[in-house]
Formats: sequence, structure tokens, C-alpha cells
Amino acid sequence: MSAVEILSDEFDIEDILDFTHHKFQKWARHSVPFSAAWEVTNACNLRCKYCGLSSGNALSNELSLEEAFDVIEDISQAGTHSLMLLGGEPLVRSDVLEIVGYASLFMSVGINTNGLLLDEEFANKLKTAGINQVKVSLDGPKSHDVMRGTGTYEKALRALKACKNAGIFTIIEMTVSRLNYNEVPAVVNLAMRLGAAVVVNEFIPFGRGEKYPELMLSREERKRMQEFLLERKKLYGEWRIAFEDRYIISEDAALLKMVADPFCNAVNVGCNAGIFAYGITPDGKVLPCPTLRLTVGDLRERSLKDIWKDSEALKTLRSRELKGKCGRCELRYVCGGCRGRTYAFTNDILAEDPLCWYEPALGGGCFGGRAEMDS
Repeated sequence: MSAVEILSDEFDIEDILDFTHHKFQKWARHSVPFSAAWEVTNACNLRCKYCGLSSGNALSNELSLEEAFDVIEDISQAGTHSLMLLGGEPLVRSDVLEIVGYASLFMSVGINTNGLLLDEEFANKLKTAGINQVKVSLDGPKSHDVMRGTGTYEKALRALKACKNAGIFTIIEMTVSRLNYNEVPAVVNLAMRLGAAVVVNEFIPFGRGEKYPELMLSREERKRMQEFLLERKKLYGEWRIAFEDRYIISEDAALLKMVADPFCNAVNVGCNAGIFAYGITPDGKVLPCPTLRLTVGDLRERSLKDIWKDSEALKTLRSRELKGKCGRCELRYVCGGCRGRTYAFTNDILAEDPLCWYEPALGGGCFGGRAEMDS
């Protein structure tokens, strides 16, 4: 039974749509670029088979250190308080500690790494520079080396332990495909044993991953996995487990009840691309999010504040005037689908999300029933 059905005695379907629309509009009108994901280089010391950016060599026009400092000041003035440094592999950039150190004067800074260069010494340098968190890519004991290279799993474990020993908040970042779908429980358990958090992302077949479309999860697998992760999140705590959880609000009656209640301050806008979050490419281009590869501005030419205010694409995303199934869904203001993945598949930022399992109650019954994932 879906969350909408569970709450049917308390909320009409139209009420859910109206109440969440009101909250969404309030937050969209006062949109702030709070969280940034910055690809500081395209260079990488691995050639992962499903890399969405086909990372390898540095771009010829990547931001210099001086330009990086300018960008940090600019995005801070625009309202950015949280910055995640990505790649490529950010640690191959020789001045990454200087970037971390300067950014940490203005905002919370994290880094996402494959862990190959992250030993005890480098972890301590990151801590001294002011890093707040480190995400280490780890896809499971069986599949990690298959997709990323022989010996990389053990080096990822070493990096996780080095960061824990340095007193850095540590996160396992797992990319899930059909290759390692059944390893999700094992990776969650590993994170809990290490005292780390875990973030679960889904494989999308673009970049180098275009060769492996068959590895993308089915709707049923996606639903089963997200139900499992929601249960573990309730068990271990909100901060310990995160995943691309827009769709799961269709199953989470407790959350939906809070965000639909007009007298409750709880708000959930679902996909926050261009609303609270954005991405920066190695050469300073601005994206609505790292997955949504649509340039909306250039930090070498304009301030983030002006880009955020003037971009027509960002205004379109904040309208949430979606098409197809998403456009008639009562949950569109608390979900909205994944605009990045939708754009990758359809070249339309407002199109129906082709990966969602939920069938709107306003337009038919819900997809399937609850399923269980092997634990």
C-alpha cells in the first residue's frame, strides 16, 4: 500500500498536491545556492568502466588555483555553505590541499575520492587543511575491482580507515548497478561496522557507462532497494544512510504526512537541482546539478549570484511544471523525479522521469506492492 493510500483518511489526494505546492512555491521563490558539487579536475588515476564523465586526462582549460580562490569567494557571497570537491579524482590535483584550506574559511568542505592516494599521512593533511568529510567510492567486495581495477577495493578500505583515524567524518559512496545490487546490504553493514555513513547512488549509462545499459536497475529493483535502505535508515539514523530518495516518499507515509500537513514546518522539495544545489565543472561552468549536464552559466564570465537569478533553465526547474506522469502526480512538489537522469534520457528537463516506479493516484493505481530485499 502506498503512502497516499495509507493517508487517505487524513488527506484527499488534491489536498496533498495543494498543500505541498504551497510549501514548494515558498521555498522556490527564495531559492539559495546552498550546496555545491565542484569537479576540480577531469584528471583521474583510474578508468572506471561506468564513469559518467569518462574522466582520465585533465582538461586544457581547467580553473587555475587563483581562479579557484576567486570562485570560492564568489559562491560564498552567493550563499553557498556546503562544498563537495569531486573529479575526476580531486586528489591528483597538486594544489587540492590549498583549495580545501581556502574554501574551509568560508564554508563546510568535503571531498569525494577513489581513495588510491589517501593514506594516513594525506588524511591528516586534509584534516589540518579543514576538511569536514570524506566520501570514498566503494562498490562492494565482489564487484569493486571488476569495475574499478584490481586492488582498488583494499585501497578504498585503507582510505576509509585512514580518515576515521584522522578524526574525519567518513562516508562510503556506493554506485549500484545490477552487477552489485545484491551487495547493498553488505556495504551498509560494512559502513555500520566502521562507524561510517553510506551514500547509495544508482548507475546511469552515460559517459563510459554508455556501453553497459543492461546494468541499470529495473524499476522493481530500484523500488526494492530503496525500501530496504529506508528501513535501514530508520534503524540506524538519518545521518548514517542516504540515497536518491525522491521516489521513496511514495512509500514513506510518516514523511509524507509531515510535509503535506499545512500546519507543520517540515518541507521536502524532492529534486533540489537548481533550487538549493548546483554543480561546477573543471573549467568553471555552472550546472543545475552534477548529473544534469546542462550549462546555465560560466563563473569566468558572471557571478553565481547573477547566474542563479537570471538563468531561464533554473527558473524552469523551479516552476516544477513537469510533463507526462510526473506532471499529473500528486507528489510532484515533494519528489519531481530526478531531473538529471531524466535529461540524460530525454534531453528535456521537464519530461516524465522514466525510472520512477510510482503510478500517480490522480491517474491510476500505484505500481506493485512492497517487496523485500535479501539482507
